[in-house]
Amino acid sequence: MKKRNEFLDIIKGITIFLVVLGHCVVNGNGIKFIEKELFWEDSIYKFIYSFHMPLFALISGYFLYFSVEKYNMRTGIIKKIKHLLPPIIVFGIYRYFLYGKFFLEETLLFKFFHLIFTILDGYWFLHSILYFSIIIFIVKNVFKDSIKVYVIIFLISLVIPNVVFYMGTSTILFLYPFLIGGYFFAKYQEKILKEVEKKYNFILSLVTLIFGSLLFLFQENYYIYVSGLNIVKTKLGVSTLHQLYIDLFRISAGLIGSIFILLVFYKIYTLIKVKKIYDAFIYMGKNSLEIYCFQELIIIFILKPLSINFEKSYIINFFETIIVILLCVFINEILNKYRILKEIHFGTK
Repeated sequence: MKKRNEFLDIIKGITIFLVVLGHCVVNGNGIKFIEKELFWEDSIYKFIYSFHMPLFALISGYFLYFSVEKYNMRTGIIKKIKHLLPPIIVFGIYRYFLYGKFFLEETLLFKFFHLIFTILDGYWFLHSILYFSIIIFIVKNVFKDSIKVYVIIFLISLVIPNVVFYMGTSTILFLYPFLIGGYFFAKYQEKILKEVEKKYNFILSLVTLIFGSLLFLFQENYYIYVSGLNIVKTKLGVSTLHQLYIDLFRISAGLIGSIFILLVFYKIYTLIKVKKIYDAFIYMGKNSLEIYCFQELIIIFILKPLSINFEKSYIINFFETIIVILLCVFINEILNKYRILKEIHFGTK
C-alpha cells in the first residue's frame, strides 16, 4: 500500500510538472504566440492538455474514496471545506489585487462583488474537487453509492450553462466523470489490477494506439475552454449531437491519456530506480496543491511580462518550468515554517 501511494505521489509530481510546463508554453513564448493563440495547435500543449487535469481528478477521486470510507458525511464534508476553501479564497484575493481590479472600480459595493466574482472564476480545479467531493459524500451516505444517481448528475451537468454568475461552470463540471472514475477504481481496484497485470502488454498497446489516434484527431474546438460542456445552449453554436460528440471525445481523450500515463510510468517505476529523481517528484506530488496555487501567480505576473519578446522554444519553456517550480518550493518552505500562514493559505487536512 505504501509503495502504491509513493507511485501516485510520483504521478502527481509528474502531472503538476506538466501543468506548469503547459502554462509556460502558453505564457513563456512571447506576446505573438499568445495574441495569435498559436498554443491551441501546439503539439506539446495538445498532449499535456488532453489529459493533465483529468489525471489529477482521477487521483483525487482515488484518494477521496478512502476519505469517504473513513469519515461520516458531516465530518468528511467539513474536512474538505476546511482544506480546499481557504486556498480558493486566499488565492482568489491575490488574483484580484494583482489584476488591479481594486484600483479600477468606483464604488465599494461593486469592488466587493468584483472580488467575489474573481474568487469564483479562479482556480477552477479546486472548485471542482470541493463541490464534487461534497456531492460524493452525500451520494455515498444518502443514496448508497447508487450508479443511477451518479449518471443522473452527469446528465444534469451537460445542461447546466457554461457560465453561471461569472463562474466558468463548464471547466468545473468537466472533471466530474474523472473524479467518479478514480473513486470507483479505488473501490474495485483489487479486481481491476489483477486483470491489468494479466494483460498489461496488450492493454498498454491498445491504450497507446487509441490515445495516439485521439491526439491525431484532437482539434482546437475540443478544448473545454473553447467549446464548453453544455449540449443545449452550445458555446460554439453547434447542434446538440455535435456538442455531445465533442464532450464524449474530450472525456475519452482525458481518460485514455490518463491511463496511458499511469501504465507507462508504472512500468518505468518498477524497472528503473532513480531515487533522487523520484524523491523530487514525490515532493512535488505531496505539495501539488501548493505548487498549483503559486505557479499561476508566478507565471501570469512575473514570467509572462518578462518573456514578452521571446520566440517559441521548448528548451526555454523547460527551464522556465524548473524556475517556476523552484520558486513555488521556496515560497512553500517559507510557509512551512509558520503554521498559521500555512493554514491560512491551505487550510487543514
